[in-house]
Amino acid sequence: MWYMDRMDKGWGKPRLLDYPGNVGGVYPTVTNNKTLYFSSRLEENFGKADIYRSRFINGTYSVPENVGRSINSEYGETDTFVAPDESYMIVTCWKRPENIGGNAADLYVSFYKKDGSWTVLRNMGKSINTKYIEFCPMLSPDGKYFFFSSDRVDVKECDIYWVDAKIIDKLKPKKLK
Repeated sequence: MWYMDRMDKGWGKPRLLDYPGNVGGVYPTVTNNKTLYFSSRLEENFGKADIYRSRFINGTYSVPENVGRSINSEYGETDTFVAPDESYMIVTCWKRPENIGGNAADLYVSFYKKDGSWTVLRNMGKSINTKYIEFCPMLSPDGKYFFFSSDRVDVKECDIYWVDAKIIDKLKPKKLK
């Protein structure tokens, strides 16, 4: 993974992110406390790809850790977005039996619990997912809008869709509200 520093006038030069194990990964997201979440295909995965996190401790990133079975499955999880405050994560899940898209990819959400674990991923439903591929979740900087990509119009071309981010809170289990 690479990063660039924001400068007074533009961006700095690309630099390789240095962290223990440097296992590689895709679709990184960084939280307010600098925890790095990403997807990777490691030997110890539960499935084809899993979600990992690397905590920022004493100025350096820790060895990446698999976030566990409540998120990862034998199918494949990629494209994770984690809220800046780590209250929830949205993940692209491939070929799960409960996918609205069947063998395609659907977006799922999980919420952070006080004990430090994550709730089991929950399909975001038909207002987000279709029989096509939904992926690349993202939140607007002001937290008001949820964006994602889908190939629902043309399987050769994808488009970006957005909805009110309140949909995420509506999916939150009552016991966590």
